[in-house]
Amino acid sequence: MFGRLFNHQGKHYRILREIPFINFDKHGMEKIKAWRDFLGADHVLKSRTHYMFCETIQEAEYPSPT
Repeated sequence: MFGRLFNHQGKHYRILREIPFINFDKHGMEKIKAWRDFLGADHVLKSRTHYMFCETIQEAEYPSPT
């Protein structure tokens, strides 16, 4: 099913999960990478209070008419 969609600098992302900053006090970067890999996210964005683990939505490509 679709999660929330988010537009950041002209790219579209599907938010897989949001986790508050407070959960990453110690060993923050290692935990962020571990969550990213666990969720299958390919991008991590930040809101004011949360990390957003996202999947990039690729642009649709249409075949050229022959």
